[in-house]
Amino acid sequence: MSFELENCPQPGEVWFIDLGMVAKQRPALVLAAQTDARLALASVVLITTKFENTPYEVTLPRVPWLQEQSYINAQSIQR
Repeated sequence: MSFELENCPQPGEVWFIDLGMVAKQRPALVLAAQTDARLALASVVLITTKFENTPYEVTLPRVPWLQEQSYINAQSIQR
């Protein structure tokens, strides 16, 4: 995941990103972003509508821009 410094994600924001999986953009919650290094990096967890009932999933509150009940799976950390 790459981004320009003026568009730097901040922890707690949700960004739509393309990780190349099934050719679609996915919402992701930004956990951390580092912009002062040679390479700008962000750590995110994917937001999904699939609930597998594992101890690693967190139910998100309903928000208008997510059409369905959504969840975060802490095992999906991407960098």
